[in-house]
Amino acid sequence: MNPPTNPPVVQCSTTQVAGSNTPETRQVELAKTSGTFRFDFDTQTVQDQIIVSYEGRTLLNTGCVGTSASQPLSSIGNTTRVSVQVIPNCAGGTNTAWSWTAHCP
Repeated sequence: MNPPTNPPVVQCSTTQVAGSNTPETRQVELAKTSGTFRFDFDTQTVQDQIIVSYEGRTLLNTGCVGTSASQPLSSIGNTTRVSVQVIPNCAGGTNTAWSWTAHCP
C-alpha cells in the first residue's frame, strides 16, 4: 500500500493550467490566515467541477460547468492554505482543458 501523498503547494496569484482527464488537488499558499481573495476559473467547453475548501469547509463548489467566472471568497481560521480540487469531465467526455487562479488576499 502506498503512503498518502500531500497535494502540491502553489503560490497565490499563479495561474494553474491543465488538460488532464485525471482528478487533481493543489494547495494554494495565501500567506494569511484570514481575508478575502479572488478566485478565477475557466473550465472552457468540456464540463469540469472545481471545489475550493479551507480547513474542511467548502468555500466554492462550481458544480459541473463549462464556463468561466470570478468569485470573491473569504477565509478565517488557523492555516494559510486553501485546497483546490478539480474533477475533470464530470459530465462525461474527454480532452478537457481548464485553468484557475487563487489571487493573493
